[in-house]
Amino acid sequence: MTSGVVTLSGDSIVYMTLRDAQQLQFDLAPSATRREAARGAQRTQTDLVNAVVARLSPDVPPDEVAEIMRRWKHLAVLTDGEQQLLLTRTVIERASRQLGLFMGILTVVSAVIIALIVYTLTMDKIREIATLKLIGAPDKVIVGLILQQALMMGVFSFWIGATLVYFFKGWLPLAIVMVPSDIASLFGVVIAVCLLASTLGVRAALRVDPGRALVG
Repeated sequence: MTSGVVTLSGDSIVYMTLRDAQQLQFDLAPSATRREAARGAQRTQTDLVNAVVARLSPDVPPDEVAEIMRRWKHLAVLTDGEQQLLLTRTVIERASRQLGLFMGILTVVSAVIIALIVYTLTMDKIREIATLKLIGAPDKVIVGLILQQALMMGVFSFWIGATLVYFFKGWLPLAIVMVPSDIASLFGVVIAVCLLASTLGVRAALRVDPGRALVG
């Protein structure tokens, strides 16, 4: 009756009746029941409920009803707005900060790796770059070649990664939702990282002496 329903962490959700949930949570295995009975432990009360959802008529103010119910003993009441605020502050914001920190670290590491690769490839082509300068090629041509190299690395890597995630997301233990706006934002971040990482190679290329093309 349900499909694709998961928690905020991506774990699957199972719906069951109240009696089945109480039995699953409180009933012990036969061996555990005998062990508890042998040590004289009293049987735990199983007729317990963690939460009750109340639906009010549109003309009934929820704050007043919540205030009346708060006067009862051993009960706590949360309105719909309070539940959303609690969920946002305790679960969503914390998870967002953790994911943001993780993504920030990965972005910095990726930028460093791309910068080193572009710099290494640039240094391997020092003589070719010097030859281009010797024959009068402007700096923008050399810079364009290095930028194209960095952008091709980023675009192909993004395409391969997105394709793998799309085809194998059903095999992963947690549910993955690919939102088009998030994918577009990630692509923009990849392009920005590639452009930033290519500055090291561009700087090295612009400092090349054209005379090195004549060196054997």
